[in-house]
Amino acid sequence: RLSDLPEVHATPELRIDCPDTKKFQVMERILRGEREKKSDFSDIDGVRVRCPGGWWLLRVSNTQPALVARVEANSRQRLLELVRDLEMLLQPEGVKLPSWE
Repeated sequence: RLSDLPEVHATPELRIDCPDTKKFQVMERILRGEREKKSDFSDIDGVRVRCPGGWWLLRVSNTQPALVARVEANSRQRLLELVRDLEMLLQPEGVKLPSWE
């Protein structure tokens, strides 16, 4: 039953403007950083990082000068924390998450 499933909080798909000339470099730096931190992640079709209480995904758009992200968590508070974590990773790259709330 649906009522038996845990409550989930998620962002919509977030389209992040990033020039085609830069988007692959940004993804490579993020992936390298997650490897160095020994994060629990998958690098199939981007970077999907599993964190306590949630996960985030960042990938390159194949059709637009953009990155695409999603974040999901088991509580609204945890969702906001993971979104902030992703924002902090993107900040040194000069890339910003769009407003989504």
